[in-house]
Amino acid sequence: MAEVVTIARPYAEAMFGLAKSKNKFDQMSEELMTMVGIFEDSQMKNFIGQPQTTNQEIESAFLQVMDGITSEWSHNFMRVLIKNNRLSLLPVIRTLYETLKAAEKGSVDVKIKSAYQLEKIDLDKLVGIFSKSINKKITPLVEIDKGLIGGVKVEVGDKVWDMSISGKLKDMSSSLSK
Repeated sequence: MAEVVTIARPYAEAMFGLAKSKNKFDQMSEELMTMVGIFEDSQMKNFIGQPQTTNQEIESAFLQVMDGITSEWSHNFMRVLIKNNRLSLLPVIRTLYETLKAAEKGSVDVKIKSAYQLEKIDLDKLVGIFSKSINKKITPLVEIDKGLIGGVKVEVGDKVWDMSISGKLKDMSSSLSK
């Protein structure tokens, strides 16, 4: 996977640089999402997967679908990906672009796992606490995990704060077994 990310990164950075120069971060996000949607469409995947399908035919098909819904710079980007046989990197490029965009805006995605649905007021408190501790705006990604029994588990990048009952029980079990 690291190799794929290494290959995809320059493309994502190029799109990010272009979006930054035009101040079109959100538009580029939408256009990348559209391109990924087209790429992941079952009919398009079938067409691309045909051994006799040429890059010129793939380019023509993509640009026809994209016509009128994406900008000319997205069309040019698609041409470059197809010419360089990098179309399969499109979903990874989009993910990397979104990471760059979030960093530029000073925000970060935070995964919050909870045993139960969090009330808005509780989620807002949690977001406020972690936003202050990492000094960034937070976009919470909430997930229900009944295995936590109670409490929450918060993941910010490679850091994890486990404030769940199951986490506390594991800590207690580990301490008692020493």
